[in-house]
Amino acid sequence: MNKLKEQDVKFMYIKATEGSNSQDEKFAENWDNAQKAGLLSGAYHFFSYDSEGKTQAENFKK
Repeated sequence: MNKLKEQDVKFMYIKATEGSNSQDEKFAENWDNAQKAGLLSGAYHFFSYDSEGKTQAENFKK
């Protein structure tokens, strides 16, 4: 993350979830490192057509 900051990156999106059951195991670490580097951050969900939107939204909210 510090390398990104050195390259004048101001913000980033970090993958949090995918589908109804998948959570990125590195999300919390990536989020913390982005914050420590001073990068504005947003989380995103990768939508899957294999399950309902409602269950995917619940996964992302967790």
